[in-house]
Amino acid sequence: MSTPCGCGTCASCGGEGAVPRAPVGDAFHFRHAAIRDRMLRSIAGARIDAVRPLAGLTTRAADDPAIALIDAQAASLHILSWYGARLAADGSILAGADRDALVRLAGLIGYVPRPALSATTTLAFTVDTTPGAPEAVRIAKGSKIASVPGQDELPQIFETDAEFTARAAWNALRPHGPTEPVATDTRVLCVEGVATAAKVGDLIAAPLTDDAGDPRQWRVGRIRSVERISDPAVDGAPFTRFRLAQRRTIEGSGDAAQAGAGRVILLAQPASPFGATAPDIRAMTDEIKCAFGARPDSVSAEDWGKRCQPDLVTEWANFLVGTAGDFAAKKSEECRKIDLDAVYPAAVMGRVCLLTPPEYVMIDGDTPRETMALIEHVEERARADFLLSAKISQITLDKVELDPGKDSGLAHLVRSLAIAIETESLKLYCPPVDRELPDPGDTLELAGVADLPPGRRVVLTGEKWGGDGERISEVATVAGATVANKRTTLRFERPVTARFRSTTLRVLGNSIGASHGETPVHGAEIIGSGDAAKRNQRFALKAKPLSHVPAATPRGYAPAIETRVAGRAYRDVPTLADRGEDERVYTLRLDGEGAATLQFAGRLPTGLHNVTALYRTGAGKAGNLGAGRLTMAMVPVPGIGAIDNPVRAEGGSEPEDIDALRRAAPQSVRTLDRVVSLSDHEAFAASYRGVGKALATELYLGMRSFVCLTIATSDLLPPSAGSDIVTGLDAELKRVAVPGRQVRIEGFDLLHPSIRLALAVDPDLVRADVEVAVRARLADRFGAARRPFARGLHRSEILAEAQAVEGVIAAQLRLFTLGSGQPAESEGRLLCPAPSVDQATGDVQRAGLLAVRAEDVAFEELAP
Repeated sequence: MSTPCGCGTCASCGGEGAVPRAPVGDAFHFRHAAIRDRMLRSIAGARIDAVRPLAGLTTRAADDPAIALIDAQAASLHILSWYGARLAADGSILAGADRDALVRLAGLIGYVPRPALSATTTLAFTVDTTPGAPEAVRIAKGSKIASVPGQDELPQIFETDAEFTARAAWNALRPHGPTEPVATDTRVLCVEGVATAAKVGDLIAAPLTDDAGDPRQWRVGRIRSVERISDPAVDGAPFTRFRLAQRRTIEGSGDAAQAGAGRVILLAQPASPFGATAPDIRAMTDEIKCAFGARPDSVSAEDWGKRCQPDLVTEWANFLVGTAGDFAAKKSEECRKIDLDAVYPAAVMGRVCLLTPPEYVMIDGDTPRETMALIEHVEERARADFLLSAKISQITLDKVELDPGKDSGLAHLVRSLAIAIETESLKLYCPPVDRELPDPGDTLELAGVADLPPGRRVVLTGEKWGGDGERISEVATVAGATVANKRTTLRFERPVTARFRSTTLRVLGNSIGASHGETPVHGAEIIGSGDAAKRNQRFALKAKPLSHVPAATPRGYAPAIETRVAGRAYRDVPTLADRGEDERVYTLRLDGEGAATLQFAGRLPTGLHNVTALYRTGAGKAGNLGAGRLTMAMVPVPGIGAIDNPVRAEGGSEPEDIDALRRAAPQSVRTLDRVVSLSDHEAFAASYRGVGKALATELYLGMRSFVCLTIATSDLLPPSAGSDIVTGLDAELKRVAVPGRQVRIEGFDLLHPSIRLALAVDPDLVRADVEVAVRARLADRFGAARRPFARGLHRSEILAEAQAVEGVIAAQLRLFTLGSGQPAESEGRLLCPAPSVDQATGDVQRAGLLAVRAEDVAFEELAP
């Protein structure tokens, strides 16, 4: 037989088949009354050397001295059991409830709990472009930018991470690419600026600019609509878009096309030839007909002079577009003159005019052609003819078919020729061709010269390609810039993953990283005095919480503090073990309240107030702000017109609580900065700054495998493209992972099911209160914080949690769907996609995170 160990709880102490006793510290078994009752029941059976000395103690009265002694012993044992349970719990990460004890216990395996971390973002500065404003502005490191707080919020302050110079030319750089020319099928004409008098119904024209068209041809039409695009953030510089009606392509003179090159001509002044309003001579007297009428070709001049035939007169003599007698002279210059019916101030030398004959007119079997001509000369004259007299403008055109002897001439169209004179010349704006950019992903060609220095952070922002107007942004770092032919080719350190519409893409070149937290305006804080007689001196910081910002460490963060002793900088190290007396290092420790204490190695030089610390305070989830929230400079910078954060601030998190500490501490010893298995990738990513959830999946592209690492930020959202979290984690994984192992970090798609429950509720309870409880329970049990990636959701799970709420008598699930475009319900569950790879394109299809929101849960009455 085995020798009893004496614990009283195992089988060896009670014999074979004995039931183990309750563990020490069991709250029910070791309560005071339970211990006392067991001792009282054992009085008669207590033996010492086969003798029962307490057999005669038959009383159980509470005031008996012996019973009182037993009661006191039971109380002592109860207290001992409570402390024993507390000691046992404090020695276990899974059972401990004292955070300080858990921190010290985790420290035995080298794990340091994650402190409150600062959120990070990228700020874009806009340099003022007002005439006289500086073209370049220096932005100092640590410039403070605050958010505009919403209701029940406090302003959050961010500081720039480095010093840089912002230039007006780099505010919003546009990509270079092909533009839409003015062609024979153009339906829209655009001009720069929005200050134009053009209105619907006006005639406009522009010379063709496409390579296939005749450079002398013009695209003409009437304005059907006017759109003034004045928001530079959406469509670049302000411009005006004209949509055309009655579109046509006509031919003009070479001089007219040259004068209108690169311009859009507004032809808003209508005019007519002199005589267009002359009375019909057929209604005049015979004397007027004979004196002023035109002689028919069938009657000779001699016969006409002998005897006038008024019935043959149908029009005025020399009733032509031009001055009488000019055509007979056959002078080329005279044949290009047109007398207008009035004085037109818009008729100015160097402008163009449009001559439009009616479509129904036929001259010598041909139709006169519409033409665009250049005004070479203008005179104001007085003219009397056709029973009319007026002051007129006589214009000389560079090309016009007025000679009545020519086919298809315009000379006889006095009453029907329409003339439109130029009133405004607008600079043509050729919209760029909309295409997908960037292509390839690590380079981008910009219009103009933008020699951005290597290492400069930029933000690409615009509408998503194929995204129905959805605006996206991505942060990239410039690796180099090449300038040639007034174009700049940017090369990025990493390929840009997002795809933009080229017409809306803008590159914000005046961008810089920023992180949550504020440095005191008074500068460094005096934290103590060095004393060479003491070793390992400790000093506490007055303010809290200390900001922890991104850094190239395995966990991705470091305290934002600069410590000096007697003017010399000291650096932070994880531990002072094996540190020499002369090393200028210290270790930083945080207590449960976030207060920081610095402990220095060796001995510090003696001095009064010679230990200083310049540090930042402020961290946590309050810094996770949406895009466009950081707009207010705490100290205005001359020359800066606006500040914005085009990408949201992310990565801010609160200090690890007890539950997070219990999960993270055991995981920390799984990798030890060496990542091999898929679970290693998950554990390493979960411990990195700003990561709230991770999933590692092995995927194959052809015959080659790679690890797809799906991560969520600390606020359980997909990481922004190009964010510090993604780039930093990728760099650390390359350092610790197996050589040659390819890792691709991806975000995820957040899926929210629509749920409608039919409930039967206890009539003694308020139905609204029960519905609120059901919503809260479903959002808690199936919220994003608890749900893993790529896990489906069953109907039975929803119904089980709903019926577990007090007051729910019965429940039916009437609606359970993810909406259009998402996987349908299959066999009573909603499927959630796992990461996969498209073998044709190599693109990774992201994982899903199926989570229930309280606002997506609706109810209806469950009828019996």
